[in-house]
Amino acid sequence: MHGKLLAFSNPKRKTPEHWPESLQEIVDQTPLGVDGWLSVTYRSREPLIPTMDVTPAESYQYDFVVRENARRARLLLLSASLELVQLLLRKMKWEAEVRSPLIAVPLLVTFLAERREKYKMGTVFAAVDAFGRSLRTIAMYGDDLADADLFHDVLAHVRPYRVQLRDAVSKEEFMTVGSRGEVSLSGTDPATLSRVDEALAFLTKQNYLQWPGSEDSRG
Repeated sequence: MHGKLLAFSNPKRKTPEHWPESLQEIVDQTPLGVDGWLSVTYRSREPLIPTMDVTPAESYQYDFVVRENARRARLLLLSASLELVQLLLRKMKWEAEVRSPLIAVPLLVTFLAERREKYKMGTVFAAVDAFGRSLRTIAMYGDDLADADLFHDVLAHVRPYRVQLRDAVSKEEFMTVGSRGEVSLSGTDPATLSRVDEALAFLTKQNYLQWPGSEDSRG
């Protein structure tokens, strides 16, 4: 699942029960076994992605996962692709009403490179500035990147913008975050969703998650 963290300018709505009734296209909302998490089925009379190779039908259904924070009018909205999330926002006419938080990925990666008690890094994508157009980005993969001396050597010369988190005990990957509020999940089972909640709380506590228009980033 891929999506984005979102903050709405109007705090009086924007959770699924307040999605536009005139569309009448939310056909199912199912709790996922962890407080605040919902599976939402959205029905459209036309495909959200017209270029997709789809069989003509009277309606098209798309599955989304929502983590809502009604008190602060914030959502984590996910689907099979980030493009579907963007198209749903456009369909709902919410594009002008939402902004994503910034995630301080460089600081997060630096922190996790030195302190691996809670999370390990499985993947890091980073921008490279020193070589012009010859080398722009790199990706590093492994079970525990911080355990490799080469990773620390490279880290001094790059700007990370996306990092995959693994649980330090089980070493299972569960979440990837990007600097512009992008989030990807490895699954939607209760154990994974609970780990995501814990990771978002960790990002907030460490001030790596910076919500727009608020100096208080607590989620």
